[in-house]
Amino acid sequence: MAYGVKYRLDFADIQGNPRRLDILQNNYTGSILPMIGGASPVVIKWEIDNDFYDPIVASNCEISLLQTDDVEYLDFYDFDEREFLVKVYDYSGSAYTLYWQGYLIQDTYTQKITSAPFEVNFKAVDGLSTLKGIDFPLAPEQTVTLWRCIYEIIQETGLEYSLFVRTDLKEVNRSTFTNVFTDVKIDTSTYSDDNTYKFDSLKVLKSILGGFNCRIFQSDGSYFIANNADLTLPSPIAYRQYLSNGTFVIATNAGTTYAVPFQMLPMGQDLAKETSGAVLDVALDVDLSKQLNYIPNGNFENDLTSWTYNNAYVSIDTNTITGYKSAKVTGTSAGFTSILSNTFDATAWPYENKKTSFNLKFEIQMQNAGFQATLAEYSVPWRLAFRVQQYSGSTPTGTFATYYYGDIDSLWGSPIVNTFVYSGRGEWSTFNKTIDFDFNIVSGYKPHDFTIEFGRPNLLSGLAHGAMFISGVQWTWDKIYYAQTPITTPIFINFTEKNLTVQRRQTTSKKITNKLEYKDIYQGSTYNPFLKGYLQPESSTYYGYVVKFITSLNSNGRFIEDIVAQQRLNDCRLKIERYEGVFKRVNSPVAVRMYDKLQIDFNTFTEAKLLILDSIEYNVKQNTYNTLTHLGDQTTDVASLFSSNQLSYPVDIELVCAEYQVSNYSQTPGNSLTVSYLDCSGTPQQLVVPYDSQSPAFCASTTPEWVAGSNQYLIEQTGEICTP
Repeated sequence: MAYGVKYRLDFADIQGNPRRLDILQNNYTGSILPMIGGASPVVIKWEIDNDFYDPIVASNCEISLLQTDDVEYLDFYDFDEREFLVKVYDYSGSAYTLYWQGYLIQDTYTQKITSAPFEVNFKAVDGLSTLKGIDFPLAPEQTVTLWRCIYEIIQETGLEYSLFVRTDLKEVNRSTFTNVFTDVKIDTSTYSDDNTYKFDSLKVLKSILGGFNCRIFQSDGSYFIANNADLTLPSPIAYRQYLSNGTFVIATNAGTTYAVPFQMLPMGQDLAKETSGAVLDVALDVDLSKQLNYIPNGNFENDLTSWTYNNAYVSIDTNTITGYKSAKVTGTSAGFTSILSNTFDATAWPYENKKTSFNLKFEIQMQNAGFQATLAEYSVPWRLAFRVQQYSGSTPTGTFATYYYGDIDSLWGSPIVNTFVYSGRGEWSTFNKTIDFDFNIVSGYKPHDFTIEFGRPNLLSGLAHGAMFISGVQWTWDKIYYAQTPITTPIFINFTEKNLTVQRRQTTSKKITNKLEYKDIYQGSTYNPFLKGYLQPESSTYYGYVVKFITSLNSNGRFIEDIVAQQRLNDCRLKIERYEGVFKRVNSPVAVRMYDKLQIDFNTFTEAKLLILDSIEYNVKQNTYNTLTHLGDQTTDVASLFSSNQLSYPVDIELVCAEYQVSNYSQTPGNSLTVSYLDCSGTPQQLVVPYDSQSPAFCASTTPEWVAGSNQYLIEQTGEICTP
């Protein structure tokens, strides 16, 4: 959109400082028309909930103008959304500087029914509050950085905002503190419900920022994201601008500390301090109870991507019960020919003793000419295959074997086609079954892929067939013997439908009972990559790790929930302190920004800690700031204890070394054996043993494991104690 200035009001506040209000119209190229200001022509508000850790600091601008016989504002009575852009400027001493911008909204126009002159009032908003009505913009089943999520959400405001960020956080494997949201990735399906409907954008933004103890606010016509702990710094903060892909653009220092009363003068004897008791503990509840769908695009959110289909019979449709779309299948058949299939990697091993199992679910609806008077019955053919590949050591041979699931006997074996019986009058019918994956595959073979297939239905009774719809093809694990690649050692994961809870509690003898609790966070710390909300390090090398972070205060890797709880406990270690009052800006034409801070410095009373601005109502004409602030304290980490229902920090252990020898019995020249182990200092090592030979004795703190090469070998412990 190209906006041109249509209306302008130049005025001065009561101190004589120049101020400007521009109202721009989309595609306007005409001359600039005048406006007449009311008693308070511009009032800008930044508002936050009662909890000063609320991550969203939305803002709005209330405009009051005088309508006369010569100056009218009929344009603002009826207009399209995002038709008018409002910009407010302050004055730096030599030039006008953009202070705030937002879109005029239509439903706030008011005027008195009287003869001119009279006041007309309307409002503009910065777009944050409107995100509640907008779906999360990214398609599901994408692995993206959290920064990409934030950036794309902000674009939904429609305003051309630059986006700056400052967080004194980094993922432990990153070299420098830059933008923590580019350090970690998430599956975008995290931000959808059980029926795959997307969360609204405001809910996602709150989850991400709240989960990292950050807030977002507008200043200078741009958005700033700051960690709440960083806002307590006395010096200006170095914010960094990034593009959607994480590319750094520019850095800017922002945030001036203004002294009270020398630069911010209290008005009307109403400056008040509110104090409440210290906080004993901070608890976070993170929703990590839902699984990602193991079948790529199983809910058809991305149309027929990932599916192989016969377009003579299969198309995408919006008739659905789960998610936004379904696969529409036309025609019938008494036999089975695959017309819709999905093949995906098998990261699971069948294991007879571990009882690996998963839940398979899909929804079927029929259209039949007899509905609703006549009951129709169909058999729907489907097939599930598991393919394994032969390996020579760590090398795939290209030879495959396939196992098929039989729904009647619940066994895996020779090729079989299953049938799902649909009987109804047009309602959706569900197949939902827990399937055991508990057999032994052929020796020397490793998991390769799964394929699920559907054929055209067979009409058993009813009138003329119309179409079949397949919706919500979902696969979730009860238990899995998981290996990221066919040659890595599998691990057993047992799924539980529990939220992650994390708590930090002060270690104090004082009688404290206050507790801060936070929820509605949908991403967090877990080792389980199958869960919605799994935060993964940006580097794929660490996929499957639980991600940890460090701050400038603490270089030990910690869970993000632990850091957030610690930071909030730090602020409230002794008491919760807030100030409320109205100030006048003195001795400067520059207006106060949301990223600025105040410091109490009366002759008879001072505050060592800074006042962090939480809410501002800035009456531009009157040059007054009605503020609500809190005192923060991040000088040290208050002594406290960590607890969680799912996470713990490793305990340092003393490594005990033993003596080992490895024998390679292969008689084939060149068929060496590679094993891995930890040496006595805990450092990973590898040892190569040539064919038909034995290694020298060596020291290891773990039992050596096969990595590659010969399958004819012996690893034996030859001594209880070993000194390297």
